[in-house]
Amino acid sequence: MKSKSTLKSILTAIGSLLLVYLVLSWIIPGGSFSELTFTKDTTYPLGLSDLITYPIATIFSSDFAGVPFIMIGIIFLAIGGLYGVMNKTGVYSKIVDKTVSIFEKKKTMFLIISIIVFALLSSLTTLSYPIFILVPFMVTVILLLGFDKITALLSTVGAMLVGNMATMYGYNKDSLSYFNVLFNNGINDLIVMKIVLFVVSVLVLALIVILMSKKTVKTAKSKKAKKEELEEIPLYTKESKQTKSGVAMFIILVLTIIIPLVGMYSWSGAFGIDIFTKFHEAITTFKINGNTILANILGTSNNYLGFEIGTWGNFDLIVILLLSSLIIGKVYKLKLKEIFTGFTDGAKKMLKVALVAILANTIYLIVVVSYNSGETLFIASIVNRLLSITTKLNYFVLGGITAVASPLFNELPYLAAILQQPLLSAYENYPLVTVIIQAVYGFMMMILPTSVILVAGLAYTDISIKEYFKGSWKVLIGLFVAITAVILLFMYCPGIKVM
Repeated sequence: MKSKSTLKSILTAIGSLLLVYLVLSWIIPGGSFSELTFTKDTTYPLGLSDLITYPIATIFSSDFAGVPFIMIGIIFLAIGGLYGVMNKTGVYSKIVDKTVSIFEKKKTMFLIISIIVFALLSSLTTLSYPIFILVPFMVTVILLLGFDKITALLSTVGAMLVGNMATMYGYNKDSLSYFNVLFNNGINDLIVMKIVLFVVSVLVLALIVILMSKKTVKTAKSKKAKKEELEEIPLYTKESKQTKSGVAMFIILVLTIIIPLVGMYSWSGAFGIDIFTKFHEAITTFKINGNTILANILGTSNNYLGFEIGTWGNFDLIVILLLSSLIIGKVYKLKLKEIFTGFTDGAKKMLKVALVAILANTIYLIVVVSYNSGETLFIASIVNRLLSITTKLNYFVLGGITAVASPLFNELPYLAAILQQPLLSAYENYPLVTVIIQAVYGFMMMILPTSVILVAGLAYTDISIKEYFKGSWKVLIGLFVAITAVILLFMYCPGIKVM
């Protein structure tokens, strides 16, 4: 029953934000920029029927890049399937139990490790979906150590979102690469500021979570209570009789995370590392009797794993998850039927996660449809009004622009693309502009129901929107104060350069 109320709260939040968008579409006219010149247009109002049709259409539609939104849901189903197979072997609980026993007397240390790992991986890559593969394992351990669900969520998904907020080298098609192209930035521009922002944000998150966890950590329970608690942990089945080693499973799980992180990160774009490009060229051009046999064997379509490392996408991630599930099943001598059953059982447990992850894109779809139909967006009128407040770069003005535009875009590059023309014309310090946008957008993704990773985390841990804000408001306030203080320090403190 709790699961249904959680799903209802998330869908209600998404629907409420959609209703706000509908109302604003009647009130605020659209507009467009040609550099700093704003041209006012008419309104493009949505109707009540759109509240029904757009959420349904989201399941079958694509983003600006033509990537189907349903692909996001399939990723979460595949993650669930992977853990379903791992549970089927009976070995997964051994790995979990061993980890719990190691940190039984060092519980706080495990929280710190979790926060640092998730935040650092996100800050360095911004590849949230591959990193999410680690979430079920870490959440399970945290819950078994006696912490509550809010602590588990903030120490994993929350840390991931903080890492995105304080991105240092997240250079891929969904993050800083777009900033560098649109605003002509270098990969190391303001790197000291970014590092400080990351360290301060992570410290604030860790400190508040640890202080909160000390008040909520659970004491010893009866066997019946422990059994009921174990049944509530998602994607975890207790198995005490398995004697097989968990080393192989642990290695495969780690590789399942590392391989897509390597494959989806733009090494050549970020650091000029072209080894993967050259390797790909060598494969595609190698011939035997005039035939590119290696290329034909591996496959070189940009939708498959044979394509160049550094350009992989969500489809490749799904393939890796499927392969890992099959390999684990075979290593632990499961029959194909058992592998299939385990995978489907795990996928079923992630159905609500997949659903909310897809529906979180509903407003984004409206923007895509409007843009492709030649309609101007009312957000341009809001941006124009905010830019008129001051001619100088102001954190609160730019932060306000980012905040009001964030609900419309589930991916940062497209927000940056929409804001490019007016911001390039209005401001000169482009690196600082991008840091502010990245930080504020990342913060908004911690509070908006259009944040895919946030709602996926809430659905997975079975935490309602109300419970989330009740349990995390101190963290949110602390993070807002932290990013504001760091940015203002670097902007206005004498002797500190931001160029």
